[in-house]
Amino acid sequence: MVRAMVVALLVSGCHRSEPAAPAPAPAPVQEKGSGGEGEDRAATRSLQVMVNGKAGEAWTPVRINAVAPLQVTNRNGESRGGWSLKALTSKLAGPTARVVALDAGPQRLEIAAADWSDAKRTLVVRVTRRGEYKVHWAAADGNVGDAVLKGVERVEIAQ
Repeated sequence: MVRAMVVALLVSGCHRSEPAAPAPAPAPVQEKGSGGEGEDRAATRSLQVMVNGKAGEAWTPVRINAVAPLQVTNRNGESRGGWSLKALTSKLAGPTARVVALDAGPQRLEIAAADWSDAKRTLVVRVTRRGEYKVHWAAADGNVGDAVLKGVERVEIAQ
């Protein structure tokens, strides 16, 4: 008897007095390499800068994003955005400035003068999904390999 009453209540309470809301339109699908989320991320964090061993003016997201980005191609053939470290340094620290090292917490990447001047490759700064900076060596044709340093926090410059 109790079951019959529960079933009767459930059945009688199952009608709707208002029509159902229409389903939302599906989000557009973006093809790989078409500029979708995560491919061309803007800078959101500042980088500490040391110039000749002394604290310099930080590279803020506004300053970094003002530098013209470039497109590189990752190992999967997908286009990704980033900045040439040479272009960032020239615009934000001066045309004679040279990056001598990058720090990522306890990890450090020292950049020899010969590597900085190498016309066959250049360092590219990219933003990760977490908003951190990572650097890759990019060949002259724009192809990049794996990141050589992730979580970059500080740039050391010689002038």
